[in-house]
Amino acid sequence: MAEFEVTSALAVSPAQLYALIADTSTWGDWFLLHGGFAEQPPERIGVNTKLVQNIRMLGTTQRLELTIAAFKPPMQLTLSGSSPAGVTCEFSFSIERSPGGCRLTIAGDFAGPILTGQLAKVIEGDAQAQLTKSMARLCKITGSDA
Repeated sequence: MAEFEVTSALAVSPAQLYALIADTSTWGDWFLLHGGFAEQPPERIGVNTKLVQNIRMLGTTQRLELTIAAFKPPMQLTLSGSSPAGVTCEFSFSIERSPGGCRLTIAGDFAGPILTGQLAKVIEGDAQAQLTKSMARLCKITGSDA
């Protein structure tokens, strides 16, 4: 299993940040693992919404069929799913109120029979690096990087 997590403070309200994260049309602007949608996502998302997303990792693209497992505006959005290769995943965006704005934690994992040993560590490192850069982009988009 490959696990990853990144947390950052942002100078926006939880509602403002959640609106950005829950808007799938913005994912290409900040979510570096996002390689586009294989199928057009619905305009509005909620619990049990299905998304077919391509993710980019280690120089390759993998198709993921995702379901929104938790949709609790403005505090939590969780996606879970799997790839045709049998890899399962979960991505969780958790927002907490904090003085001057909020704190966002993006966490998740990839699991499957091929994700063991060194490969799991390499994928974990790549996901962590991409999410760290994704968080920096969110900070810039929201004006929280000053």
